[in-house]
Amino acid sequence: MNSRLWSSLNWLKHHNSLAAAISLKYRGALKEDGWFRSVCENAPVDAAGQPIPWISYPALHFLETRTRPDMEVFEFGSGYSTLWWATRVKKVIACESDASWHAQVQKLAPKNVELVLSTIDEYPGIIGRHPEAFDVVVIDGGDRVRAAESAVAALNRSGVILWDNTDRPEYQRGLELLREQGFARIPFVGPGPVVNITWETSIFYRSHNILAI
Repeated sequence: MNSRLWSSLNWLKHHNSLAAAISLKYRGALKEDGWFRSVCENAPVDAAGQPIPWISYPALHFLETRTRPDMEVFEFGSGYSTLWWATRVKKVIACESDASWHAQVQKLAPKNVELVLSTIDEYPGIIGRHPEAFDVVVIDGGDRVRAAESAVAALNRSGVILWDNTDRPEYQRGLELLREQGFARIPFVGPGPVVNITWETSIFYRSHNILAI
C-alpha cells in the first residue's frame, strides 16, 4: 500500500470517528437519556435537568413504566433517587449516614419524604423500626448485604428489591441470600448517568409482584 493511500485511509478513519463522537452529542440514546447533561452537572439528572436515580439506564427505563402512585418505598441511602421516587409514589423513607448530604436532600425533599440520619452500622435496623411493609426497597447505601437481609422481612409479599452495583464481588453473598429466600433476579446492565462506564443494577422479585414481572 502506497503512503498516499495509507494517509487517506487514516484521515477517513479519524474523521469518521470524530463525526461519530460529535453525533452522540446531538442525537441518540445518550442525549435522550441526558447523559451529557449529567456529566456536565456531575449529578444524576435527565435531559431536562430533573433528578433521576444513579442506576443503570436499562433499570431506570424499566422502572419508569412500572411505578405506581400507591407505592411505598424504603431506601438504604438517599439522594437524587429519593427525589425521583417522591414524584412517582405515595411515600418514601430513606436513611442516610452523611449529615451534610442529609441536610442537602432534606432541603429539596417534598412532604411525602421522610429522611432518617443514622450511622452505617445502624442502617440494617432502621427499616425494622417502621411498622408498614414496603412495596420497594432500594439498596444503594452502605453495608448492603446486611441491608438485604433486613429488607426481606420489611417487604410486602408482592414487594421487590432494587439493588445497585450487583456486579461487585463483595455483594455476591447477599445475592445468594435473596435467591435462597425465593427471589428471582433481573440484572440490568448498561451505562448510567455521570460516569463513562457500564454497570449492573438488579431487581429481585417473587411471583405476583407489584411490578408485574
